Amino acid sequence: METQDRSAMKDAISEVLETMFFVFVDFDDGLAVRQLGECESQISLSGGEGAVDISLMASQEFARMISANLLGVEENDVTSDDLEDTMKEFANMVGGNFKARMESSIQWELGIPHFRLLAAAEGSSGSGVVFSCFGRPMGEVTWNCV
Repeated sequence: METQDRSAMKDAISEVLETMFFVFVDFDDGLAVRQLGECESQISLSGGEGAVDISLMASQEFARMISANLLGVEENDVTSDDLEDTMKEFANMVGGNFKARMESSIQWELGIPHFRLLAAAEGSSGSGVVFSCFGRPMGEVTWNCV
C-alpha cells in the first residue's frame, strides 16, 4: 500500500513536470537503479519542530530536456547555468507543490534550492520515487523527515 507522502510526492512531480516543463512521466516503484542522475537539486521544508529534505536527482539528458522546454530553446542551446537554474526551479516547484499537499496544521516554510553535479560514485538510495520518460528511468526523488 502506498503511503500518503509517497502519493503526494508522485502527484507533485507529475503536476510540475506536465504543467511547467511539458513532460509526462511514469513511476517505476521498486526499480533498483544505481546512479540515475548526474544532476541533483535539493530543497528543504521546515515547520513546527521538524523538516523535510527533498532531493531530486536526474540524468543530464533529462535536465537538459526540461531546461529546453522551460526556456523555449533547443536542447543543444542549453548552457550549464541554464541547467542549474532549471534544476533549482524544479526543486522549488516540486517542494512547493508537495508542501501544499502536506498536513495543513503545520505552517511549512520552503527553503532555498541548491544544485550540484554528482560524482560517479554517488547515486540513488533506492528509497525514493523513480520517474521514467519515454520508457527509460530519468531520475529519482527522495525525501527525509528530520
